[in-house]
Amino acid sequence: MRLPLLLAAACTLIAGPALAAPKAGDPLPRLVLSGEDEGLMRRVGDDDVAYARFDTGKTLARGKVYLLTYLAARRSAQKMSQPLKKALKSRPPNAKYQPVNFMNLDDCIFGTCGFARGQFEDHLHAQPTVVHVVDEEGRGRKLWGAQEEGVSVYVVDHTGVITHIARGPLTAASAQAVRDAIDAAVAKVP
Repeated sequence: MRLPLLLAAACTLIAGPALAAPKAGDPLPRLVLSGEDEGLMRRVGDDDVAYARFDTGKTLARGKVYLLTYLAARRSAQKMSQPLKKALKSRPPNAKYQPVNFMNLDDCIFGTCGFARGQFEDHLHAQPTVVHVVDEEGRGRKLWGAQEEGVSVYVVDHTGVITHIARGPLTAASAQAVRDAIDAAVAKVP
């Protein structure tokens, strides 16, 4: 009887403890991306993009509501998020609310990562008020329990606590629930 327990303990020590996906009411787990071909995307001139280190603990300032949309680098994930785009069309970023789009390049189809990155860079140029972040190794998917090959959405309140989670494919109803969660969180910002 003790041998299975010892083996399980040894496996946990070797592999590390399993990460439990966060849930509503939990603080957002801290995600740090290096800034070398991943991280916070910044426009350089008219067409170029540079990357900077991204740290949710430092980049996502307290006092603001964040909508984190974590997308697999697949066309199907973009389609899954379309109802959310429609629901939020009339909700631009402002002093109390900021959308942040993450692209998980670890979840792209072989041979399409460069194309996916290029499209995401185009989105940065088309939507300069939205924060864009590239995750090359899928750290956010593992850390936040995001949907593989899909889309996951997290509403984070002004204190850094997750108030709502939705995983794709999103429907009009689930997109409206995200919108309602954003509105409720923004109403509580001092």
